[in-house]
Amino acid sequence: MNFVLEPVNQVPAVVEIYVPVTDKKSKKQDMEVTFRKLSHEEGQAIGSQILSGELSEDEVLLDNILDVKGVTDSEGNEIPYSRELVQKLLNIEYVRGPVGEMFQKITLGSKKYAALAAKN
Repeated sequence: MNFVLEPVNQVPAVVEIYVPVTDKKSKKQDMEVTFRKLSHEEGQAIGSQILSGELSEDEVLLDNILDVKGVTDSEGNEIPYSRELVQKLLNIEYVRGPVGEMFQKITLGSKKYAALAAKN
């Protein structure tokens, strides 16, 4: 099988969220988030800008989350994707962590992400 030299521009991923129910229990829920796939150079540049303080993690995630599916209100109505929805999701710590981790996995690749996570 031949490799087709064509960049992948976006990657949908199921993000698992563990919603706290009590201090000892959580309930697993998920949503599908489509991330923009960065090139190696873009990833390097963004990493440098975050380290230097030029960019925040929020700015990076807001700019690179292209769609969110599977988020509903308390009545079960799906909430359509918007930048405001992403901001609300990122303001919830138990959502922010898994979303940020998935973006890093997609940006770095699973093996490199696993190696960096093990290092830290």
